[in-house]
Amino acid sequence: MAFPLFKDISKNANDLLKKGYPSAEKYTFRVEFDSISESGVQFIPYLQETPEKTIEGELKTKANINGHQITTTGNLKEDVSFEISPSKPSQGVKWTLNLSSNMSDVVDKAKGKASVEFKSDVTTTSLSFEHPFKHLQKSDDSKLNFSTVLGSKEKGVSAGFDTEFSVSTVAVKNINAALSYNRSDIDLSVFMKRKIGGNTVVGTNFFQALSTTSKWRDAQVAGELAFDLNDHSPSFVLGAAFKPADSSSFKARFDSKGLLGFLYTDKWSGPLSVSFGSDWNVLGASASPLQYSIKLAFK
Repeated sequence: MAFPLFKDISKNANDLLKKGYPSAEKYTFRVEFDSISESGVQFIPYLQETPEKTIEGELKTKANINGHQITTTGNLKEDVSFEISPSKPSQGVKWTLNLSSNMSDVVDKAKGKASVEFKSDVTTTSLSFEHPFKHLQKSDDSKLNFSTVLGSKEKGVSAGFDTEFSVSTVAVKNINAALSYNRSDIDLSVFMKRKIGGNTVVGTNFFQALSTTSKWRDAQVAGELAFDLNDHSPSFVLGAAFKPADSSSFKARFDSKGLLGFLYTDKWSGPLSVSFGSDWNVLGASASPLQYSIKLAFK
């Protein structure tokens, strides 16, 4: 088994501490479906309401054709995209091509992106190039992203870095680095995130799967501690999760801003599962101290 890509380092901790909470997902109510037709085409539509009371929606379809996965996406903002990649990597190599635009301004907002990933027993590497077909704003610069991870599976140690490079301005925009230790039940990592011309953040996080009784099955804990070298300000987030039953899961987190979050997911009869989430600012610093979300998923 190859190492994860750089973007997936600390995935277990990030999923437990951030995934699914209203403040992270930015919706208060969401309905989504995930179904596969008899011909094998997968349909994934959703509708959601944001905290700003706006309605967002998207329809994604996936199909395997001649050994390639074809993905098309369209949303209520009239953004559309077409993506193709091989269904299975060949000798550890996977490539992806993506074309995207907006139906209201197809030419000026058209972008293309090509990426390639390579995985082996000692390294994982990814390279992507994104280019707008017509430059209208500085933010539309062509971008080159490169990341690599090296290490030893036997020792469970790996190190990697990630960088974003602006082709048109010939300048590095971001540099990230991480050192991680991984075993079957534990992940540890230290990281550095630097935005050129902005702030630099260093920190560490952990994930631990616990040996539990039947009452606290599949219990997990995670945490992250970070320090902004420019603002000289620390931050932290702690979380835990467990499964009350085979069909349900519960997790909670608390961070240094006073945000207390809960997420409960239960699989009901048939393909329906329901998630209830909330974020409560116990310090009352926010104009809207309580956020909540409900998600209905049909799979």
